[in-house]
Amino acid sequence: MSPPSLRPVTHVLFDMDGLLLDTEELYSDAYRAVMASAGSSSEYTFEFKVRNIMGRKPVECAEKMVSHYGLALTPDEFVARLEKEQEKRFPDTTWLPGVQKLVHHLYKVCEMLVALSLYCPYNNLRRLILCRTTCL
Repeated sequence: MSPPSLRPVTHVLFDMDGLLLDTEELYSDAYRAVMASAGSSSEYTFEFKVRNIMGRKPVECAEKMVSHYGLALTPDEFVARLEKEQEKRFPDTTWLPGVQKLVHHLYKVCEMLVALSLYCPYNNLRRLILCRTTCL
């Protein structure tokens, strides 16, 4: 049986946050800062982050953080503090190595349509775009 014929790739869809932009540590630092501001000396671990935080909505994350770490905050207070901490950190967002070259190549050289797919609160999206509009 012959292999199926493949059609050429014409479109590329990227997740921006954490794939194109180096934001993972910035998010973790913001979570740690909120914990410290609430008086917690507990360690915010990668394992907890992967199991309870990544891929969830901000309020769900806040509920998990407040409950797990016993923080003296409501989830809404946690989210408000987290947004302030993120505002401080997002201007330091950088492209991950090779991203600009890859996207430029796909768009300009290969003439592919390039799009972003992401879920993040509007304020975070606005910060990401404002911090890194000189790109591709």
